[in-house]
Amino acid sequence: ADGARKAAALAAIERMPDFSVSAFTQRERAVETERGRGMGVGLSIPIFERNVKGIAAAKQRVSAEESALAFQRHRVESELRRSLVEYDAVRQIVARYPETLLTAMHRQVEDAEEEFEKGRVELLVFLELDQEFAETVEHAIEAQLDLVQIAAEIFELTAETEFLPRLESF
Repeated sequence: ADGARKAAALAAIERMPDFSVSAFTQRERAVETERGRGMGVGLSIPIFERNVKGIAAAKQRVSAEESALAFQRHRVESELRRSLVEYDAVRQIVARYPETLLTAMHRQVEDAEEEFEKGRVELLVFLELDQEFAETVEHAIEAQLDLVQIAAEIFELTAETEFLPRLESF
């Protein structure tokens, strides 16, 4: 938009058409020697145009670029709002799977395995508990990956350059 504004300002300065200055000398010899000198100023026609179309075109370019900039700003703001809502939703999902829960579940699976080896727990019960733990870990990892992906989108939309150090605060 700045380039278009500068072009419009230059077009407004160039209201007059280009002109040229010329000088000539002439010498003819017939019966008598004739000499002539002259100067002239040349203006392109039509003189009354005053670059009106050029100025109008430059102003239209300024308007178009400002509209495009406003559209891009609106698009980025909309994407940022959407990403922040998604981030909040995924952060709540990640909060459902704290490390203490995963550690406790892992301990339960280990205890069930020991009891299975002693013959106190049936194989089917142990397998169901192991499968539940695996699914829980899978959901926790997927939620964390989604959180990192959305955080990366937010950093990209806000043009943040320090992604990795700031990621720890998420």
